[in-house]
Amino acid sequence: SNGINAEYGHGRKVTITSAEEGDAALYKCEVTNTRGTTSSHITVTVEEPTPTSDITITKAPSALYTHDVYQSTPDSIFIPCTATGADQVRFLKNGDILELSDRYQYTANTGLEFKSYSSADSGVYQCVAFNDGHWKQKMTFVMITAKVTASASADVAEYRTDAILTCNVTGYPYPDVTWSFGGKTITNTDKTSSPYVINTGTTHQLIIDNIAFEDGGVYTCRATSQTIDNSAATDDYSHSATSDVALTIGNVNYEVRDSGASRTHIVGGSVLLLLLILAMV
Repeated sequence: SNGINAEYGHGRKVTITSAEEGDAALYKCEVTNTRGTTSSHITVTVEEPTPTSDITITKAPSALYTHDVYQSTPDSIFIPCTATGADQVRFLKNGDILELSDRYQYTANTGLEFKSYSSADSGVYQCVAFNDGHWKQKMTFVMITAKVTASASADVAEYRTDAILTCNVTGYPYPDVTWSFGGKTITNTDKTSSPYVINTGTTHQLIIDNIAFEDGGVYTCRATSQTIDNSAATDDYSHSATSDVALTIGNVNYEVRDSGASRTHIVGGSVLLLLLILAMV
């Protein structure tokens, strides 16, 4: 220490300035007067200060970490996080301690490595450095995209009945779905004013009420997933997939050709006969 100073008078005290480990000892306070002597003992221990302010996360993950499966598919994903002045470093996912395993491995003073991964690993990750009950943290949002797929289907519908077209989609972030017909996007969803009713959610359907022959043809389901480009975090970009389906009404068939959506009428003899009878009348 820099010294031990004793102050005498009313309220006597001893001050140890800049205490060090060598100042740890049993101290005795003895009082004597005409009536005798009495004393009291006190044990002084000197501990190193808790280095709360010394915890420093020297290398932290970025605020947003995006792994885009459309750009690359590395064997593993790595989130850097190193700290000084910490007894241990732990990672949390969505507020819960991330248990290390064959999939998640933390290398001291390096970071967290995903040995295998999927879109289910997306979430908020925290790198937390601990020291004697004190801690500091950095967090990042990990987004691992999943490729968008779309698969549309439709049953044969009879004239003046309801036709239902279904589109099954996958992807992460979960994609939005739109339908188009004849190159135009179907936007009407009010059943009272339009024959088109779009159901969104886990099942995406296009319902056409009271169909006519002109409703037959090739419909396109388009699934679009919005995400963020990690190389330019302010720019949105999207991944999408499309699927064409031919709606057949009675004996009027429509085909999907390699050159794109095309409407091909194949009219049966019964329809031609009806047209001839009407012409004669």
